[in-house]
Amino acid sequence: MRIGVGHPGERHQVTKYLVTARFDDADEQWLVPLIDAILDSLPLLAEDGGDAKFTNKVALLTKPKREKKEPPAGGGEDD
Repeated sequence: MRIGVGHPGERHQVTKYLVTARFDDADEQWLVPLIDAILDSLPLLAEDGGDAKFTNKVALLTKPKREKKEPPAGGGEDD
């Protein structure tokens, strides 16, 4: 499995950037929850057909939460 963390901007820095550089704060915000989801879903890879189950579970665990919309004020009836 490969996880992309962006590009350093210059081709000659790619190897060093991907292997030894510290993650940017912006990358850590999505990377930590992704790694947690991968670890939680890892046992599925041992099952027959588990690769699809694994990717689906990781996607669900990392899906951004939707904000609930409040119903319009006044209950929708005409005054």
